[in-house]
Amino acid sequence: MFSFFLSPHVSFAEKIVAPHKIWTIVFNTQINPSTVNDESIYVVDEYGKILENTNPLFLPNYIQAGKSTNSRQVSAVSLFNHDEYSPGNYTLVITDKIKKSR
Repeated sequence: MFSFFLSPHVSFAEKIVAPHKIWTIVFNTQINPSTVNDESIYVVDEYGKILENTNPLFLPNYIQAGKSTNSRQVSAVSLFNHDEYSPGNYTLVITDKIKKSR
């Protein structure tokens, strides 16, 4: 899980992000696109409530740039909230329902 924080104040280990932040999660291997859905990747607020308007989008053939010319093809998922994030703590949840391609 990955946590982020939205607030007008910054303290150690917290990060302020834009109200319309788009997250890109890069996997180190190809993943099965049929396993990418709102039950396998989602955002919860500080009260544990799942945000209803976040939709993961599978990005096939994502090219991850490496050092010098070492690039490789991996899978990625873009996740955005159709509504603005209100100030508060949020957690990005990636479950074990995401499966590797065969």
